[in-house]
Amino acid sequence: MNKILIFVWMVAVGTNFLAPISDAVPYQGLCCLIGLIYFLGIYRRQFFKLIHIRLYQVWLIGLLMPLILMIVSKRDFLRSDYTNLIVVLFVFVTSSLIGTVRKNVNVIITSALTIGLISVSLNIYEFIVENNVWSTAPGRSAGFFINPNRASQAIIIFSLVYLAWKNRQFYFFDFFFILMVLFGTIVTFSRSGIMILLLTIALFYIWKYNLNWKTITGMLLLLSLLITLQNVLLNSYLEDDVRNRLTSLLEGGVQSDFEEERVSIALESYYIAQESPITGVGVGSTKKMDVGAHNTFISIFLDYGILGLIFYLFTIIGVVVGIYKNDNEQMLFSKLFLAWFLLFNFFTHNMLEDTVMILAFGLAVSKILFFRVNSVLA
Repeated sequence: MNKILIFVWMVAVGTNFLAPISDAVPYQGLCCLIGLIYFLGIYRRQFFKLIHIRLYQVWLIGLLMPLILMIVSKRDFLRSDYTNLIVVLFVFVTSSLIGTVRKNVNVIITSALTIGLISVSLNIYEFIVENNVWSTAPGRSAGFFINPNRASQAIIIFSLVYLAWKNRQFYFFDFFFILMVLFGTIVTFSRSGIMILLLTIALFYIWKYNLNWKTITGMLLLLSLLITLQNVLLNSYLEDDVRNRLTSLLEGGVQSDFEEERVSIALESYYIAQESPITGVGVGSTKKMDVGAHNTFISIFLDYGILGLIFYLFTIIGVVVGIYKNDNEQMLFSKLFLAWFLLFNFFTHNMLEDTVMILAFGLAVSKILFFRVNSVLA
């Protein structure tokens, strides 16, 4: 029964299924609240152990701090501003609890595979059958994630959960799964997503198999597929903006586009942050801009100042230290997560304020702290 509930909860949160229908009734928030209460009840021993670990305390404080700052702020916030951050905290605690239980290994892998297959299928449906059923970006696919960049982030990380959560052999199906993930990510037309997918899959091959024929063959096949998809997509109907994004990626124009589009936005955020560089301009300031910084470090600097940025760096250092102290074959997912997380920090807003992404963060934390929790509970 518990495994069924874990599966349902993870798929509901991981696919973002409930978010698009939560306007009138907060289904997503209720799902996360019920999940927290239930899993705290059955895994309370794991929770009591977790909250006595300093690294876990740091991450909890980091997620609580925006809520505290909002409460003491003189600014007015929408109810959704509070509830979104509360739900993020619920998901982090729940996913970190689920991941520390030994018998949940297979259900986590199955859930991640299901999230990946559903997300990829929805993206392909949006691209081939009916454009922009859910996606808010013209001509780009996102499924229930709504935003194409978020879609690429989620597809990549849950694919890595499936591939690397447990040390196992590489199945023939896994190769086709990676090809599906590649296509599902390409049709988001998120240039950062496509590049980071190729890089993280390459790291997966290298760290798992070292530089041998499997690694080389796998990379050549993926590159061949990418070239094939390039020809198919460029010869099919694409909206101008999407065609330009794909062309810039394939013809090496990403750097100039990045400098023109993103650097100017990042600089604007930086100059605004100078109004209050120590404590920040205020929670949610990034969201009030016409176009956000597309850089987590600058977004945090804008919202929370240099103090918030230092604290955020400590949360990342905590992940690095945790992986270093437990560096073994069981840390493959955590190392891939770190690569994924660091890279996307330079291309997106605050990832720790996103319900789907915090699910992956909680799972990574559970991997890092797994042996410390279970060594005491055994």
